[in-house]
Amino acid sequence: MKRIFLLLYLLFGIPITKSCEFCDPVDCNKLCETGEGNLDLETCKCDCYILIDDILMPADMIFIEARMWESIQGGSVEKAVTIVFRRWDDRTADGLIRIPFYVTPDIEMSEKHMNSIIAGLGVLNAVSCVKFEPATPYDRNVIKIFKGVGCLASVGMQGDTQKMSLSDTCPGVGMVEHEAMHALGIWHEQSRPDRDDYVKILEENIIPGQETNFYKFSKDQVESFSSPYDFGSIMHYYSTTFSKNGERTIER
Repeated sequence: MKRIFLLLYLLFGIPITKSCEFCDPVDCNKLCETGEGNLDLETCKCDCYILIDDILMPADMIFIEARMWESIQGGSVEKAVTIVFRRWDDRTADGLIRIPFYVTPDIEMSEKHMNSIIAGLGVLNAVSCVKFEPATPYDRNVIKIFKGVGCLASVGMQGDTQKMSLSDTCPGVGMVEHEAMHALGIWHEQSRPDRDDYVKILEENIIPGQETNFYKFSKDQVESFSSPYDFGSIMHYYSTTFSKNGERTIER
Protein backbone atom coordinates (compact mmCIF):
# COMPACT_ATOMS: atom_id res chain seq x y z
CA MET A 1 0.00 0.00 0.00
CA LYS A 2 2.79 2.45 0.88
CA ARG A 3 4.41 1.77 -2.49
CA ILE A 4 1.15 2.66 -4.24
CA PHE A 5 0.91 6.05 -2.56
CA LEU A 6 4.60 6.74 -3.03
CA LEU A 7 4.00 6.19 -6.75
CA LEU A 8 0.98 8.52 -6.65
CA TYR A 9 3.09 11.13 -4.91
CA LEU A 10 5.84 10.89 -7.50
CA LEU A 11 3.38 10.98 -10.43
CA PHE A 12 0.90 13.59 -9.23
CA GLY A 13 2.74 15.48 -6.53
CA ILE A 14 0.22 14.76 -3.76
CA PRO A 15 2.01 16.03 -0.63
CA ILE A 16 2.30 13.99 2.54
CA THR A 17 2.64 15.24 6.10
CA LYS A 18 3.55 13.73 9.43
CA SER A 19 1.15 13.86 12.35
CA CYS A 20 1.53 13.68 16.12
CA GLU A 21 2.11 10.11 17.19
CA PHE A 22 0.34 10.78 20.48
CA CYS A 23 -2.25 13.36 21.45
CA ASP A 24 -3.53 13.61 25.00
CA PRO A 25 -7.19 12.54 25.13
CA VAL A 26 -9.33 15.66 25.37
CA ASP A 27 -12.99 16.49 24.85
CA CYS A 28 -12.78 19.45 22.48
CA ASN A 29 -16.51 20.15 22.74
CA LYS A 30 -16.05 21.02 26.42
CA LEU A 31 -13.33 23.52 25.53
CA CYS A 32 -15.37 25.31 22.86
CA GLU A 33 -17.65 28.04 24.17
CA THR A 34 -19.51 28.08 20.85
CA GLY A 35 -19.79 25.60 18.03
CA GLU A 36 -18.28 22.12 17.90
CA GLY A 37 -14.78 20.94 18.64
CA ASN A 38 -12.35 18.88 16.61
CA LEU A 39 -8.96 17.53 17.74
CA ASP A 40 -6.30 18.28 15.14
CA LEU A 41 -4.00 15.25 15.11
CA GLU A 42 -1.19 17.29 13.56
CA THR A 43 -1.04 19.99 16.19
CA CYS A 44 -2.82 18.16 19.05
CA LYS A 45 -4.93 21.29 19.51
CA CYS A 46 -8.69 21.76 19.58
CA ASP A 47 -10.32 23.69 16.76
CA CYS A 48 -13.76 25.18 17.38
CA TYR A 49 -16.15 25.75 14.50
CA ILE A 50 -19.76 26.21 13.52
CA LEU A 51 -21.40 24.55 10.54
CA ILE A 52 -23.91 25.67 7.95
CA ASP A 53 -24.61 22.47 6.02
CA ASP A 54 -21.14 21.57 4.63
CA ILE A 55 -19.68 25.03 5.15
CA LEU A 56 -17.09 25.29 7.91
CA MET A 57 -16.71 28.56 9.83
CA PRO A 58 -14.42 29.36 12.77
CA ALA A 59 -16.48 29.61 15.95
CA ASP A 60 -14.92 32.97 16.77
CA MET A 61 -16.63 34.29 13.64
CA ILE A 62 -20.11 33.46 14.94
CA PHE A 63 -20.86 37.13 15.53
CA ILE A 64 -20.29 37.71 11.83
CA GLU A 65 -22.68 34.85 11.10
CA ALA A 66 -25.34 36.69 13.11
CA ARG A 67 -24.67 39.88 11.15
CA MET A 68 -24.85 37.95 7.89
CA TRP A 69 -28.24 36.52 8.87
CA GLU A 70 -29.48 40.01 9.80
CA SER A 71 -28.38 41.30 6.44
CA ILE A 72 -30.05 38.47 4.54
CA GLN A 73 -33.27 39.02 6.45
CA GLY A 74 -33.39 42.67 5.46
CA GLY A 75 -31.19 44.30 8.08
CA SER A 76 -28.91 47.24 7.45
CA VAL A 77 -25.59 45.42 7.56
CA GLU A 78 -23.95 45.41 4.13
CA LYS A 79 -21.28 43.11 2.77
CA ALA A 80 -20.96 41.29 6.08
CA VAL A 81 -19.78 38.16 4.30
CA THR A 82 -16.87 39.77 2.55
CA ILE A 83 -14.99 40.49 5.76
CA VAL A 84 -14.60 36.73 6.30
CA PHE A 85 -14.28 35.22 2.87
CA ARG A 86 -11.43 36.36 0.67
CA ARG A 87 -10.14 35.50 -2.77
CA TRP A 88 -7.02 33.50 -3.36
CA ASP A 89 -4.35 35.86 -4.62
CA ASP A 90 -1.33 33.71 -5.49
CA ARG A 91 -0.52 33.12 -9.16
CA THR A 92 1.44 30.53 -11.08
CA ALA A 93 4.09 31.51 -13.62
CA ASP A 94 1.49 31.20 -16.39
CA GLY A 95 -1.08 33.36 -14.60
CA LEU A 96 -3.38 30.73 -13.12
CA ILE A 97 -4.78 31.10 -9.61
CA ARG A 98 -2.62 28.88 -7.45
CA ILE A 99 -4.27 26.88 -4.63
CA PRO A 100 -1.68 25.11 -2.42
CA PHE A 101 -2.89 22.05 -0.53
CA TYR A 102 -1.69 19.02 1.35
CA VAL A 103 -3.23 15.79 2.60
CA THR A 104 -2.91 14.29 6.07
CA PRO A 105 -1.68 10.72 6.67
CA ASP A 106 -5.19 9.36 7.30
CA ILE A 107 -6.16 10.53 3.81
CA GLU A 108 -2.88 9.37 2.30
CA MET A 109 -3.48 5.80 3.47
CA SER A 110 -6.92 5.62 1.88
CA GLU A 111 -6.71 4.61 -1.77
CA LYS A 112 -10.34 5.64 -2.30
CA HIS A 113 -9.73 9.13 -0.95
CA MET A 114 -6.51 9.62 -2.85
CA ASN A 115 -8.04 8.53 -6.15
CA SER A 116 -11.00 10.86 -5.61
CA ILE A 117 -8.74 13.80 -4.73
CA ILE A 118 -6.53 13.27 -7.76
CA ALA A 119 -9.53 13.01 -10.07
CA GLY A 120 -11.61 15.80 -8.51
CA LEU A 121 -8.87 18.41 -8.29
CA GLY A 122 -7.66 17.29 -11.71
CA VAL A 123 -11.05 18.16 -13.21
CA LEU A 124 -11.00 21.65 -11.70
CA ASN A 125 -7.44 22.17 -12.93
CA ALA A 126 -8.46 21.09 -16.43
CA VAL A 127 -11.58 23.21 -16.87
CA SER A 128 -10.87 26.40 -14.93
CA CYS A 129 -8.31 29.14 -14.36
CA VAL A 130 -7.18 27.66 -11.04
CA LYS A 131 -4.42 25.23 -10.30
CA PHE A 132 -4.45 23.06 -7.19
CA GLU A 133 -0.90 22.01 -6.51
CA PRO A 134 1.17 20.62 -3.63
CA ALA A 135 1.95 23.12 -0.91
CA THR A 136 5.53 24.10 -0.17
CA PRO A 137 7.06 25.17 3.17
CA TYR A 138 6.94 28.74 1.86
CA ASP A 139 3.18 28.91 1.29
CA ARG A 140 1.28 31.11 3.77
CA ASN A 141 -2.26 30.10 2.79
CA VAL A 142 -2.94 26.42 2.24
CA ILE A 143 -5.79 23.90 2.27
CA LYS A 144 -5.41 20.94 4.58
CA ILE A 145 -7.39 17.93 3.35
CA PHE A 146 -8.11 15.56 6.19
CA LYS A 147 -10.52 12.82 7.23
CA GLY A 148 -12.85 14.65 9.60
CA VAL A 149 -16.49 14.24 10.51
CA GLY A 150 -18.50 14.76 7.34
CA CYS A 151 -17.81 16.60 4.09
CA LEU A 152 -16.86 20.16 5.04
CA ALA A 153 -14.92 23.16 3.81
CA SER A 154 -14.51 26.86 4.46
CA VAL A 155 -15.65 29.28 1.76
CA GLY A 156 -12.87 31.27 0.16
CA MET A 157 -9.36 31.88 1.40
CA GLN A 158 -9.33 32.11 5.19
CA GLY A 159 -5.66 32.87 5.74
CA ASP A 160 -3.02 30.49 7.07
CA THR A 161 -4.13 26.81 7.08
CA GLN A 162 -7.79 26.09 6.37
CA LYS A 163 -9.54 22.74 6.46
CA MET A 164 -11.36 20.59 3.95
CA SER A 165 -12.82 17.44 5.47
CA LEU A 166 -13.52 14.28 3.48
CA SER A 167 -14.86 11.57 5.78
CA ASP A 168 -15.46 7.95 4.83
CA THR A 169 -19.07 8.89 4.02
CA CYS A 170 -18.12 11.44 1.36
CA PRO A 171 -19.03 9.91 -2.01
CA GLY A 172 -16.16 10.21 -4.41
CA VAL A 173 -15.02 12.64 -7.04
CA GLY A 174 -18.12 14.85 -7.11
CA MET A 175 -17.85 15.62 -3.40
CA VAL A 176 -14.17 16.52 -3.76
CA GLU A 177 -15.12 18.96 -6.52
CA HIS A 178 -17.97 20.39 -4.42
CA GLU A 179 -15.90 21.01 -1.31
CA ALA A 180 -12.94 22.29 -3.31
CA MET A 181 -15.21 24.81 -5.01
CA HIS A 182 -16.35 26.02 -1.59
CA ALA A 183 -12.68 26.49 -0.72
CA LEU A 184 -12.29 28.55 -3.89
CA GLY A 185 -15.02 30.89 -2.65
CA ILE A 186 -18.14 29.50 -4.34
CA TRP A 187 -21.42 29.22 -2.42
CA HIS A 188 -24.33 26.90 -3.20
CA GLU A 189 -26.10 27.71 -6.46
CA GLN A 190 -29.50 28.19 -4.82
CA SER A 191 -28.00 30.94 -2.61
CA ARG A 192 -27.65 33.28 -5.59
CA PRO A 193 -29.39 36.67 -5.41
CA ASP A 194 -31.59 35.77 -8.39
CA ARG A 195 -32.55 32.28 -7.23
CA ASP A 196 -36.23 33.24 -6.71
CA ASP A 197 -36.50 33.78 -10.47
CA TYR A 198 -35.78 30.08 -10.99
CA VAL A 199 -36.73 28.09 -7.89
CA LYS A 200 -39.08 28.31 -4.93
CA ILE A 201 -37.94 27.39 -1.43
CA LEU A 202 -40.69 25.40 0.33
CA GLU A 203 -39.99 26.40 3.91
CA GLU A 204 -42.85 24.31 5.30
CA ASN A 205 -40.94 21.14 4.34
CA ILE A 206 -37.55 22.12 5.78
CA ILE A 207 -36.27 20.37 8.91
CA PRO A 208 -36.62 22.81 11.83
CA GLY A 209 -33.29 24.43 12.55
CA GLN A 210 -31.97 23.89 9.02
CA GLU A 211 -33.51 27.02 7.50
CA THR A 212 -30.14 28.81 7.47
CA ASN A 213 -28.95 26.36 4.83
CA PHE A 214 -31.27 28.09 2.36
CA TYR A 215 -29.69 31.52 2.60
CA LYS A 216 -30.19 33.85 -0.34
CA PHE A 217 -27.44 36.43 -0.62
CA SER A 218 -27.86 39.93 -1.96
CA LYS A 219 -25.97 41.37 -4.90
CA ASP A 220 -23.88 43.35 -2.42
CA GLN A 221 -22.67 40.13 -0.82
CA VAL A 222 -21.85 37.81 -3.71
CA GLU A 223 -21.03 38.03 -7.40
CA SER A 224 -22.61 35.69 -9.96
CA PHE A 225 -20.57 37.14 -12.87
CA SER A 226 -23.69 37.17 -15.09
CA SER A 227 -23.55 33.40 -15.39
CA PRO A 228 -26.86 31.64 -16.12
CA TYR A 229 -28.61 29.82 -13.27
CA ASP A 230 -27.46 26.20 -13.38
CA PHE A 231 -29.96 23.61 -12.14
CA GLY A 232 -27.41 20.88 -12.82
CA SER A 233 -24.56 22.56 -10.96
CA ILE A 234 -22.54 20.39 -8.63
CA MET A 235 -23.12 23.23 -6.14
CA HIS A 236 -26.93 22.96 -6.29
CA TYR A 237 -29.00 21.18 -3.62
CA TYR A 238 -31.20 18.24 -4.55
CA SER A 239 -34.92 18.96 -4.56
CA THR A 240 -35.45 17.19 -1.22
CA THR A 241 -32.32 18.34 0.63
CA PHE A 242 -33.05 18.91 4.35
CA SER A 243 -36.64 17.71 3.94
CA LYS A 244 -38.49 16.77 7.14
CA ASN A 245 -41.16 14.77 5.35
CA GLY A 246 -39.70 13.54 2.10
CA GLU A 247 -41.38 16.34 0.17
CA ARG A 248 -39.49 18.88 -1.89
CA THR A 249 -37.70 21.76 -0.24
CA ILE A 250 -36.75 23.26 -3.61
CA GLU A 251 -39.20 23.46 -6.50
CA ARG A 252 -38.60 24.63 -10.03
